[in-house]
Amino acid sequence: MEFYKLNEVQFILFALTLIRMSALFVAWPVFGEAQLPVPVKILSALAVTFLVFPTITVPRSSIDQLDQTLIMMVVREILIGLLIGYLARFFFFAFAMAGEIISVSMGLASAQIFNPSLGAQSTSTAQFYLTLASLFFLSTNGHHLLLSGLVDSYRILPISDVWFSRQEFYNFAVSGQNILLIGVKLSAPVLISILVVNFVLGIAGKTVPQMNVLVTSFAVNIFVGFAILMVSLPMFLDQMNSVLQITSEALFKFMRAI
Repeated sequence: MEFYKLNEVQFILFALTLIRMSALFVAWPVFGEAQLPVPVKILSALAVTFLVFPTITVPRSSIDQLDQTLIMMVVREILIGLLIGYLARFFFFAFAMAGEIISVSMGLASAQIFNPSLGAQSTSTAQFYLTLASLFFLSTNGHHLLLSGLVDSYRILPISDVWFSRQEFYNFAVSGQNILLIGVKLSAPVLISILVVNFVLGIAGKTVPQMNVLVTSFAVNIFVGFAILMVSLPMFLDQMNSVLQITSEALFKFMRAI
């Protein structure tokens, strides 16, 4: 693409394309993290925009109304980029949620470290699951899937002044709800095991009053929790592919619904 030959309308459309791309790179999992230098994000957004811009088509009606609806189109492109990026992040949120629930059930909620992926303090188990999810995401070319979805977004959601309806935001919230439910299901093996252990310890405490159930449960819960984690790890890795598939389906369903 010969950038210096763009006319005024083409330059504005290029800027709108770059805005959506930049918003996506802000919310993009793995590559949108805070530890990645800002110049790298900017150059990456520019490079992808140069590759994508020649392939996109814009409705004639949107071009004719460009002067009147430019601000609305800018806001729309920012929202589309952010929503696509955060929908992709739902894949990681599911595992972060599972890790947090497991840590609380094992009594490790106070052992927290700073998690740059979430921008807040998180437990060691959540950090472990997020690391596994990031490695799985990259090894299965999840970033290629996201780029493909971004390119398709310009075909499914061309640059225009058509605004969102309330239903689209409701669908986004439902997708987040489903991901949270997946996180609870992923943590179910450890949760159920520790529930059974606590039930048994409760009965033992009534049977043997001399036993300090509170102190004993700390060590037993941690031991049982890590044992179940190791046993269920292969199953957990198998579920990652299913969660990635669910996330990609939710992403394309959201784009087609707008």
